[in-house]
Amino acid sequence: MLLSVQQVIGLTPTDPVVLQKMGSIYDAEGDKQQAYQYHFDSYRYAGAFNDSPKCMKIMNNVAGTSHPTLR
Repeated sequence: MLLSVQQVIGLTPTDPVVLQKMGSIYDAEGDKQQAYQYHFDSYRYAGAFNDSPKCMKIMNNVAGTSHPTLR
């Protein structure tokens, strides 16, 4: 599944839904650093989307802290 999501990111590198999914996959695999980066990018591209608070919550959980830029 990871490879197919990476291929989709190659086609739509700024799609916040795809980036969020990629972050969730890396989080499930235990790679917190990659998970955080994908969730951060998802939040950055989401703009005014309704799932922006969800992305922030996930990033805080992945990071294990409440980073000041994520509040």
